[in-house]
Amino acid sequence: MSIAKLILDESTTLEFGVSITGAESRPRAQFVVEGKSFSVAYPCRPVGDGIEVEIGQLENIFEAGEYPVRLEIIIEDKVYIPFEDTISLEPNVHVTTKPKASRRLKENVKVDQVVVKAAQPKARSMKEQLTEAEKKKHRKLARLIAESVEYNYVEKQTDRQIIEESLYHLSQARSLPEAKVKLVMEMVDAAKKAGMEFSQQYVPKLNG
Repeated sequence: MSIAKLILDESTTLEFGVSITGAESRPRAQFVVEGKSFSVAYPCRPVGDGIEVEIGQLENIFEAGEYPVRLEIIIEDKVYIPFEDTISLEPNVHVTTKPKASRRLKENVKVDQVVVKAAQPKARSMKEQLTEAEKKKHRKLARLIAESVEYNYVEKQTDRQIIEESLYHLSQARSLPEAKVKLVMEMVDAAKKAGMEFSQQYVPKLNG
């Protein structure tokens, strides 16, 4: 049975109750997740009477499944492994753990327990905070700007990419009719007032 079930697209914190005696130098600790082709090591930091490690999102590193893990305590040139188990990586799970027995070592490195802290909900991005009406308005403005400069966008492009590529396309034109420049500037101003974010490096300027 795995020590924990983790959600692939969320960060999770593991806390270990660790006591180290008999060490003359300051020990270091890292938590290792072993993949089929390579392993990923996360540095641990002291907290209270033990240490904790934050395991970042693993969706772009490992596929769903069960993987061996271990806690490594490094004292001078020696590596001690007081804790070994497995974790289960899943798209959507509830995280559960149970205390694990420890191995006795010369320096008496001891793991008392492992605690999994649920990931804190992330603040929603500006894109997520937009209402459906606002999203449609942003998309319409981006398309109008593209069409006005005859830029052929593709649906998978973001609104920001469409606007920036359209403005770059316009900047490469040899001659810019005053009426077209004015129209583009009006739509760019409307996009800015609507709260859209994009680079203004290639925003055209009226003569005079």
